[in-house]
Amino acid sequence: MKQKMHRFTAMGLALCAALGLSGTALAYTPQDATIDYGRTASLTVTKYDLTAATQAGGSTGGLVSTGKENHEAETMLQDYTLGGVEFTYLRLGGIDMYSDQDAANATVQVIYGVDNEDVRDTLGLTSEDVVKTEDGIPWYTSDTLIDALEEQLTANRRATKDALEAEANQSGTAMSLTDDITGTTSVDGLDLGLYLVVETEVPENVTSTVNPFLVSLPMTDTQTADGWFYDVHVYPKNETGNPTLEKEVADLAHSISFSGDVDGLGYRDVATGSTGDVMGYRYLSTLPTITSNATQLTQYRFEDILSPGLEYNQFDVKVCWYESYEAAQKDYTVATPNTPATQGANAVETWECNEKGQGTYFDVSYMSGSDGSTMMTLQFNEAGLERINTPVDNSQ
Repeated sequence: MKQKMHRFTAMGLALCAALGLSGTALAYTPQDATIDYGRTASLTVTKYDLTAATQAGGSTGGLVSTGKENHEAETMLQDYTLGGVEFTYLRLGGIDMYSDQDAANATVQVIYGVDNEDVRDTLGLTSEDVVKTEDGIPWYTSDTLIDALEEQLTANRRATKDALEAEANQSGTAMSLTDDITGTTSVDGLDLGLYLVVETEVPENVTSTVNPFLVSLPMTDTQTADGWFYDVHVYPKNETGNPTLEKEVADLAHSISFSGDVDGLGYRDVATGSTGDVMGYRYLSTLPTITSNATQLTQYRFEDILSPGLEYNQFDVKVCWYESYEAAQKDYTVATPNTPATQGANAVETWECNEKGQGTYFDVSYMSGSDGSTMMTLQFNEAGLERINTPVDNSQ
């Protein structure tokens, strides 16, 4: 897993390519529908930065993964390719044609073997889903596999991504990193069958890995119905984020009324104070979305510098966690003549440090500059990083 260092990264949502599985029913002639098992296949992945394209006014609506190369989309999005991404592929089993002879209107279906018990368990596949068993390997229709993966990602996306990522890292093969110019990586000479593809390494500015997806080699073109093709090209998309950090200040001792501020004291970009006053300030930032082990943080810190003449009330530092930016922004109490203002009263969780700057989850240190300025560094320690990276079970 790539070691990553973060400051603050905007929360994002990654979008993945459509599943590269064939449809369940074929309307081709027997010759068209026959898979050439003497051939091998190739897989090409091209990555785009959805955030950059959207901000520039581009459209990704036409980037629909059919498994075939999309020259029009590539031309439209050529300025938004994303390099430095690693995909790992794992062959799950073979591909075959299956005809339900008991059906009133028999149709030929594409089915896939899944010779990986851990993947079957992660997808929640049961014996009732099995179409046939051959040499101890259960086979499933593409609809069953698509629905199973979607259901598990919806029920608990983080746990599902972690499990599939771990299996891909353990048993799969990593492709070369997508290049910086075309955002593309590819591999050829692959045996035919069903493949799990997982994004296992991403650049620093990617806020979330794409969901794991399944690819059929070969595929059928459901739009043109021109039979099987063996060189498959997919276009998963990432969202990226630049660091977001807001600093606000307030007079903690006096109830200063701002124009139009009915609450009295509030945190603002600017506050007025006199010599000897205690001023409180806060940082507001959004934690990156930890969507899988590949996006776990290995460092999370920030630095603050006070100009000469100002000094810190050292170690009077709290880290407050909220469910939303809006909740953090509104969480302060108004100062009264007898009670100073406070921050973080309604936080979901609050972390603190002792008089030496050591905390259970973070540490604080100070350093003086030659110009009389003072710098404070707050860094999450190993226990803090573990808390950030630990998945939340949302399946209940």
